[in-house]
Amino acid sequence: MKNIFFIIFLVLVSCSANYKDKVAKILYIAQTESELSHKEIKKILTLHNEVIDSVLECNDTIQVIKYCDLLVNIFKKGFYSYNDSLLLKAEISLIERVIPYINDKNDYMRLCSQLIGAYTNNGQFTQVEKLVVNSFKFVEEEFGSNSFNMATLYYITAYVVQKQGNLEMTLKLYNKSASIYKEVIIMATDVLDHADLTQEQIKSVKKVIEDAKKSLSDCEEAISKAPEECAKNFAEVAKLTNNYENKWLTFNYPKNWKMHEEINPFNDTIPITKEGMSIYVGQILTTFVPAVYIVKSCMPATFDTPEQWRDLSIALKSIGDENYQILSVVDSVDFNGNPAALAIFQYNSPETNDTIIQVQYCVLRTNNDVFYINKQFHPNDSLNMNLCQDIIESIQFK
Repeated sequence: MKNIFFIIFLVLVSCSANYKDKVAKILYIAQTESELSHKEIKKILTLHNEVIDSVLECNDTIQVIKYCDLLVNIFKKGFYSYNDSLLLKAEISLIERVIPYINDKNDYMRLCSQLIGAYTNNGQFTQVEKLVVNSFKFVEEEFGSNSFNMATLYYITAYVVQKQGNLEMTLKLYNKSASIYKEVIIMATDVLDHADLTQEQIKSVKKVIEDAKKSLSDCEEAISKAPEECAKNFAEVAKLTNNYENKWLTFNYPKNWKMHEEINPFNDTIPITKEGMSIYVGQILTTFVPAVYIVKSCMPATFDTPEQWRDLSIALKSIGDENYQILSVVDSVDFNGNPAALAIFQYNSPETNDTIIQVQYCVLRTNNDVFYINKQFHPNDSLNMNLCQDIIESIQFK
């Protein structure tokens, strides 16, 4: 284990006497050159739980970071080697506790990237999305859009999306990461060739080039493996293990998709209207595609057939957004025993230059409640198109 005796010194000098022996035991076990056994890692975890409070009381954040890096590396390898979820949870807990102590921007970003990966492995996709969004803002402001940290953030975000089985987005993100790493290498090499640098600065720039080349190699390897990994992960996503229920309906959806519900109680202030609702179910870190979007209309009983309600939706889209194009309509559709009508739209997004297909079912219940049930996906994305359809077919009205 590199720098192990330096780490021992750093931690021991700042820990209280009661904890020195336990910290020393952790570091003694960890310094082996061979792979740690599951038993050894579990012993380290036990000792870590007993000393972490004392370690965090150290006044020097460098010491805390050294300890964190060592233990995170052990827990991460243990999780991958032995599939022990307790080690993954220990990694997450340690990083979460250490981050507030970090002052250095690079150390902060490095730990955030590690935490994103750990959250992803633990299925905490709500936390992942929040941390990724905040990290992109932080890196853009502090390091710039073509920085090493930005490349690393794109890489870890690609890993997150890969866990959802989204191959198209995974490859886009990995390729974006690779392109930035290449830019970093070019810029750093140019600085090395033309700038008047001290020996220490030369050493630092060479380290940047070395790290960027290693990361680029990792990125290219990830790109080559992405199709296989996404296929494997998508098979897990497609199991629809999560269940949602409210007073109108129930449905199943993938465990690593996000779900958001909003109730629209217009009937509280406008008696003629009904209580409305909207539910969004989709992948994290994507903008509405792929997704299932369910809306319960708050409008009073205006029409007698689902076709009339569908035509209203078509008319409103044509008025409100010129980027919508109607592709097809189908009358007299059965939706789980309810009369329905179908419309298929194509939406050309001016912001992202994407083409999105939206399939909309308009369902009319016997009590005259109207539901618009939509699936949205990119053309030729048959996997997510079928997955969205599986979610829709799992809907049961009450």
